[in-house]
Amino acid sequence: MSSQPKSVRPRESSKLLGLELIRFVCACAVLFWHYQHFAFAPNGSFALTRSKQPFHAAFGLLYDHGFYGVHIFWCISGYIFFWKYGAAIAERTLGFKKFFILRFSRLYPLHFLTLLLVLVLQSLYFLNHKYFFVYQSNDLEHFLSQLILASDWGFVRGDSFNGPIWSISVEVLVYLGFFVILRSFGRMLLINVGVVFLCVVATLMRVSSPIIECLAFFYTGGLSALATLEFHSSGKRYWRVTAIFVLAIFVPLIIVGLKLYQSRYFSFFALLIYTGALLSYAAQDFPWHPRVKNMLEVAGNMTYSSYLIHFPVQLAIVLLYQTGIPIYSNMFFVQYMAITLALAYIIYRYFERPAQDFIRKRWIA
Repeated sequence: MSSQPKSVRPRESSKLLGLELIRFVCACAVLFWHYQHFAFAPNGSFALTRSKQPFHAAFGLLYDHGFYGVHIFWCISGYIFFWKYGAAIAERTLGFKKFFILRFSRLYPLHFLTLLLVLVLQSLYFLNHKYFFVYQSNDLEHFLSQLILASDWGFVRGDSFNGPIWSISVEVLVYLGFFVILRSFGRMLLINVGVVFLCVVATLMRVSSPIIECLAFFYTGGLSALATLEFHSSGKRYWRVTAIFVLAIFVPLIIVGLKLYQSRYFSFFALLIYTGALLSYAAQDFPWHPRVKNMLEVAGNMTYSSYLIHFPVQLAIVLLYQTGIPIYSNMFFVQYMAITLALAYIIYRYFERPAQDFIRKRWIA
């Protein structure tokens, strides 16, 4: 592989629909994982029999490990950023102002809306129960940190308001690093490999930080995008190259890592390695049926809105229920998921996308 790989630019018509499918599955995984929020009682106690959760036999993996969906989100972001912005930033055809506006218009309007919504709903919940729902650090300091998307930069401690925004807060810092590194060093492959290597070393040295984890997965996704381009230009089949790539290089690393550091780091390394390989395969220009293509585009568009709206939906539900939440009811679960996904679609179509277009048309010449 050359030291100056080109940016990855699959055909615009494909819109990386394989990645959209994976992203939607990850969004659903987070919804399953956070379903346990309904087990929080008004006094702050928590009681949950995990095996009794709705459809646990079929979806136990998502209930128990759905939080890893966030890590895959980060990896997908890295893939898309290297594909979409890598060349433009390195070649200085995309400046920081436009890059900032593109990301701000994508992330901030819905974040601001859901933050205000949670502020109101948590206030009502506190009036009724003298205790907040799930996230307890709902003071002015935490509100201001969330307002500027800095809730998990290390300045404040404790989960607050719309808690899931923590992963976006971390990712915003990584976006900044991504821009600075590309502007400073161009598209040098060794720099990108070095970022992942340093993150892995820090993890093995037990340096715990969501920023380090996000960097590792983001740049793994980016390297996957660069590898995809290289494999495509060589005319080799993705599945064959991916299999060789994983078996010959990464499996020994997983075995060594497991042997030296026991099972504590297995999930981190396995997810870091195999997610990158999966994205390289999923980014192929599959011959999607038009109806399937449309469904995948809709599903992909709903991921961010479902991620930010599901906690406000949970808050509204617990406020409406005067008696206990029927957390083990299959029907309740189906209704909760249907409401959340339907709202996600409506919000994307009638608020998130229009707000994004408005900001970009107004601020970008």
